[in-house]
Amino acid sequence: MKKKKSVKANAFFNTLKEFLDLAAPLITFPYVARVLMPENLGKVQFATSIIQVFTYFAALGIPLYGVRKIAEVRDSVHERSKVFKSILTIELVATAIVYVIFLSSIFYVDKFHKEVLLYLILGIQIGFKTFGFEWFFQGMEEYKFMAYRKFFAKVISIILTFTLVKGPEDYIIYGSIAIISTFFSRVLNYWNLRKMIEHVPFREVNVREHINGALYFFFLFISTKLYNNIDKVMLGFMSGDASVSYYVTANKLIRIIKTVFVAANSVLIPRFSNMVARGKHEKMKPLAQKAFSVIFFLPLPAMAGLYLLSYESVMIFGGRKYLSAVTTMRILLPILMLLPLKSFIGKQILLSYGKQKLVLVAILLSTLMNIVLNFMLIPAFSQNGAALASILSEMMILAVEIIFGWSYIKQMELHFRQNFKYIAATFIMSLSVFAIKQILLTQSDSVGLIVAVSAAAGSVIYALSLIAMKESLFVPIIRKHFLKRISH
Repeated sequence: MKKKKSVKANAFFNTLKEFLDLAAPLITFPYVARVLMPENLGKVQFATSIIQVFTYFAALGIPLYGVRKIAEVRDSVHERSKVFKSILTIELVATAIVYVIFLSSIFYVDKFHKEVLLYLILGIQIGFKTFGFEWFFQGMEEYKFMAYRKFFAKVISIILTFTLVKGPEDYIIYGSIAIISTFFSRVLNYWNLRKMIEHVPFREVNVREHINGALYFFFLFISTKLYNNIDKVMLGFMSGDASVSYYVTANKLIRIIKTVFVAANSVLIPRFSNMVARGKHEKMKPLAQKAFSVIFFLPLPAMAGLYLLSYESVMIFGGRKYLSAVTTMRILLPILMLLPLKSFIGKQILLSYGKQKLVLVAILLSTLMNIVLNFMLIPAFSQNGAALASILSEMMILAVEIIFGWSYIKQMELHFRQNFKYIAATFIMSLSVFAIKQILLTQSDSVGLIVAVSAAAGSVIYALSLIAMKESLFVPIIRKHFLKRISH
């Protein structure tokens, strides 16, 4: 029998995978932002948002539904092969239909037709997403393989960006680089997939069994993804490509951090689904408590630090031409707390118990609210209006999930007392970083130095504060894995 994978190892590799997905932009974006300039960079970012919307329709809810179904049958090669081929058949049909609609829209929507080459190139991503089989590898908890594969693809992406993107006119080349790196990633996926499934006669492929479940998850999945992209799409149509660039610049800085938090918890989806299917509800509680504490342990100091260093961060990441993103980033900072909390309650708890309807209702209400607020706020406040609409909508989702899913949340027996220490440590860290920054401003005008020293000092002060308060969950882990090595 195959050895059961560790949740800690899964969390590490999934976090690493998601971080690598953002590491390439973290390395290349400061260069690309200065070379392409806000207008051309905004064209690529807006086109990417549009392509993502088509990709979500082609996925047909499989990224959520497929993970659960594969997790349920992963111990049987024959059963998981049947499920895989049945679900893949559904996804292939959906992708073909979406491609017809996508190609038609390029020639009928004027904003798309003006950049027809860019859209045709980026449109290849729709098919690549179908043949990525991410849902299969997640259901099998193959996070180590996905992390290594991501590293390989991102190295290619970084090399090509610095080699090929030389001026503002290279924005189409910049968009094409994602296609090239994704191609190599898909080759590795297919190579590994062959070892994990067996041949299944077509007569055993049961599309009908999965179509209803996939369609139901489709509404949940598409609502979530449209909600996450509607702000950029509306901003592009109502305010222009430059505003999209400012908004994405602010959002990218925050996304780099928030993705790490969400990724650490998202590995619990297949594990929780497997436990619920086997009736092991009690074993979920300690895992849920740790995941709940992570939401406060990391996002709180990150929010405070980014707020205090927002000007310097934008200067490093984009330069003076992107300073309009500073206020936008400060408005978006609460997402660092709201998103992991929403993901924990909605995906880890409610979806594991099969309460998709509750999550779907929350997202639909918030999507409607987001669209209305965008129409009201973008004309007057541009990217700042879109940011405010996003924050209010995230609060709406969280409130609905808590109110209607309270009985299931209560079963996890979560304790909040431990989290007060993270709040107190963040307050101490914030005062220290503010004082350190003021001292540094009198000594140097180097934004890089200010960010590096302030961030390093803030991290140390936060850790020492938790040690002084005898924090019992993460401090022992730090002592065991870090201090012990130093002493040796």
